[in-house]
Amino acid sequence: MSSITNKIKAALGATRKATNELADGLQGVRDRIAKLAKERQAIEEAHSSLDMALERLEQHRLYLRQPLDSYYVGAFLAAPGVRQDFGMNTDNAARLALALGADAWAKEMDAKIRASQASRPGLTNEERAAKIEAIDAEMLDLELVEESLIRNAEQAGFEVQRRPDANPAAVLAHDSALPQ
Repeated sequence: MSSITNKIKAALGATRKATNELADGLQGVRDRIAKLAKERQAIEEAHSSLDMALERLEQHRLYLRQPLDSYYVGAFLAAPGVRQDFGMNTDNAARLALALGADAWAKEMDAKIRASQASRPGLTNEERAAKIEAIDAEMLDLELVEESLIRNAEQAGFEVQRRPDANPAAVLAHDSALPQ
């Protein structure tokens, strides 16, 4: 074989090696981004803290009790001569039944919420926001690395597709903002 043939074979081998290293590096970054996106979604969907859940339960219990605590009590306390409406149409009867059972229902729900929290604790809004902020920062760092790899590959003559869900902040970042 001639020396030119050997040089061409060596160049092709180096190109293949560079292509494989680029593909492996880019895939590793993209895999980590995908993993972080799943972690972020899990944090977004995580249960609320026990305190938050119990506060929501109490608000709902109070809402259910409104007919007892306002309308019906008010009807009993009406001044003489004021029409006292104790009408029991279907809607009123259903609301009254809900109001009468609100305390028992809330007690049962309290126990279920506490049992659920014991096996899978929830997050406060502050904890959730802090975890999401940390993941978003790490994802942006990785997406800047990804964009740097893509631009370097393009400068070397390789065509690399960007992810459809790539962060516009990374894709549009100035070259000086990208890791080298």
